[in-house]
Amino acid sequence: MRGFLLLGLLFQLGCARAQGPVTPPELPRDRYAKCSLTPSQTRPLVVEWTSADRARLESLSRRGLVVVRYSGCEMELLSNCRVPREYKYTPVTLQTEHVSIRNVDELYAKVPIGAARLEGELADKGELAVDMTVVGTWDVSDRVARSELVGDCSSATHVLASLTSGAFTFRSGASRSAGGGASVAGFSGGGETRAERNLLSRSGDPERCAGASSSDAAPPEGCGAVLRVEAVPVAEAPAKAVAAGESSIAAEPSPEPAPSAPSPPPAPEPDRPATEPPASTELRVEPGFLVGLRGPFAVEFGPLEGGVSLHRTAPVAGGVIAEVGYRFANEWALALTGTLFSGTSAGSSAECPSGVKCKALVTGAGTDVIWTPNGPDSFWAALGGEWGYLVVTREGDYQDAGTSHMLATRRSYHAFGPRLTIGRDFSDSYVPQILYGFCLGYSLRQVVSASGKNELDGQPVPLDGDGGLSHTILLIGRIHGDFGIVRR
Repeated sequence: MRGFLLLGLLFQLGCARAQGPVTPPELPRDRYAKCSLTPSQTRPLVVEWTSADRARLESLSRRGLVVVRYSGCEMELLSNCRVPREYKYTPVTLQTEHVSIRNVDELYAKVPIGAARLEGELADKGELAVDMTVVGTWDVSDRVARSELVGDCSSATHVLASLTSGAFTFRSGASRSAGGGASVAGFSGGGETRAERNLLSRSGDPERCAGASSSDAAPPEGCGAVLRVEAVPVAEAPAKAVAAGESSIAAEPSPEPAPSAPSPPPAPEPDRPATEPPASTELRVEPGFLVGLRGPFAVEFGPLEGGVSLHRTAPVAGGVIAEVGYRFANEWALALTGTLFSGTSAGSSAECPSGVKCKALVTGAGTDVIWTPNGPDSFWAALGGEWGYLVVTREGDYQDAGTSHMLATRRSYHAFGPRLTIGRDFSDSYVPQILYGFCLGYSLRQVVSASGKNELDGQPVPLDGDGGLSHTILLIGRIHGDFGIVRR
């Protein structure tokens, strides 16, 4: 009997030990260790990027293939390194996708670049959710060799070979709710509980995406947000060898091993986005001087006075408008301008008959207030005024009813009026301070005084003398230096 009791006692002790709680090993809590536990994700979502970072990504993708330094959970856009190729857009059938992130492992697997900044939000709300509408992708078909990189590319590791376009909404907090009462251990209570949800970021309009079609050459307006990127390692072999399969494709860099020392490497500052470039390569706009030229063509028309018209004397003029100014804010600049245009015609009308050479010289000075709502590298508009000094000459012999006549005119005019100009500027890939583009302008000048001679066969012939309106349409290009754009 004692033996049975002893055996039962041992059996109960063994069961108690077997049924005790088993605690799984916890993952290291530091960010460095988490990023080094799994390989670098090659197709991360970028919905958590700031609007400024996503805008810079879209801007770089329009100038060539985007080159990055991608290691672990850090991706750095290399603004001064590029590949002189273009992405090709491929439309796809309209698709919607819901991505739910409920734990730290899913967070680092799906959103590795911003995972460290989102850990607190996930812990507080319990869930992160992305609702996406996909309409197409921007892709490049061939691998990129390191020999194709142009610029400061010493730290380049990957090229973004694909960018998924569409619209998205990124929120924190569970979307489900409980209503009509809750029951715990047989006791129920009324009311409704709804989890609080926070909007973290949003870009694009799903309603605009509904207009996408399989024949689109680009995403519909308002549906071109970048949702996901695919990073492909830069191939060390030449591009031709990679395309022909003569050398193996470089494998993606393996994650950095966890340090053997007790303390991990210092993490980046928490308030600095992982995609922000080094301080030495970031561009910013500060107050600074402007120097530029506009030209080289203008269309002149309108009567200066009775008997003298610009469109008869010089319908098309060639010349330049020089500008010197100062940018005192990201959106505003003030410029002083100087104008010089010249044009000729012969035998085009009764005011400039056959055999008579007519010429007009237009000079002037003015000022423009320039508005750039999206910064210097964008659309701009200028409103200002101009004082003009115009000189018209007509010299030569012509036949009228079989009689030869000699016309000699040299008249000068003073005129004032407003000027409106609109244009679009583009920045240079290598020298950001140099911008170039095109513009369309209109000047309206009222003649306030006229002087000079108008002779026919050596005898003075009076003209109307009343001041008229002169018009100028500028169909010209623009190049200028904006020294308010600096590298930080």
